[in-house]
Amino acid sequence: MTWFDIALLLLVAALTVIGAQRKLAGLLIGAGALVLGRFLLLLFARNSLLGIVFALAAGLLLGFAGRSLIQRRRGTSLPASIAGGVGGLLLGLFLIGSTVTSLPIERNLNDQIVYPPRILPFSMRGAVTNSRLVALGRDILLYPLLVRDEVVKPNAVLSGLHSFLVIGEPWERRL
Repeated sequence: MTWFDIALLLLVAALTVIGAQRKLAGLLIGAGALVLGRFLLLLFARNSLLGIVFALAAGLLLGFAGRSLIQRRRGTSLPASIAGGVGGLLLGLFLIGSTVTSLPIERNLNDQIVYPPRILPFSMRGAVTNSRLVALGRDILLYPLLVRDEVVKPNAVLSGLHSFLVIGEPWERRL
């Protein structure tokens, strides 16, 4: 486990705690982000600037909706806190998944895919290359190729994550 893995896991932990503190508003924001996430990934693949604008607008709308639609109650409500924690956890896992599957795809001299790429800054290269989460992201991103080449056996979880997090066939795009 590298510092990159720890940073991503701390992000999930922080979002889970924030969601639990926000209670039902945290659930609304986390679930809403998960539902809108696929649409935003599709939009970002087509037009990066438009994707960023829509993501910011969606984040603001979810935040305001969580704040105004769901009344805050004083005191502690364990089921509402648990629901908010689940929302934060969903948001954190979505952010990790989209991060570890979105690194650039590099090709070597033999036109073989290299993921994670070696073109990362020197300070990050070792941590990202040895990251267990990035290795999982590689399996999700390249799942159809790995199954075709019989590197991994068919797996419903990896297939579902690939379908949700990966738009098209990014290994076909040339820079």
